[in-house]
Amino acid sequence: MTLGGAPARYASQTAFVPWGDVEAVVLWQQETSAPTPMRYVGLRRRAGAPALPGPNSALTREQTGRLAGHVDHEVFLASRHINLWTLDRERLAQALRTFAPTVAVEENGRPG
Repeated sequence: MTLGGAPARYASQTAFVPWGDVEAVVLWQQETSAPTPMRYVGLRRRAGAPALPGPNSALTREQTGRLAGHVDHEVFLASRHINLWTLDRERLAQALRTFAPTVAVEENGRPG
């Protein structure tokens, strides 16, 4: 699975994650002062998986807890903001059935 980087640093923040490292795809939201929450897609990865580059990679556990306490720190680090693109849930489900049938989809940062 590929997690893209932020537009200005796409190449340096893009991360390839082998399916064997992925336990779940996590869809979650962060409340802000905006009228609608920021939506994210992230990965819950196996214990011991290597650190990933990305826009959140330098955040501490304390920082991610303040920003979205309902989301596991490691999932926050392996997440990307859904901005200027649309998540097609059916295509995501189809990809998981095809390439990683044991990988679950979690909502709001919690198993479900």
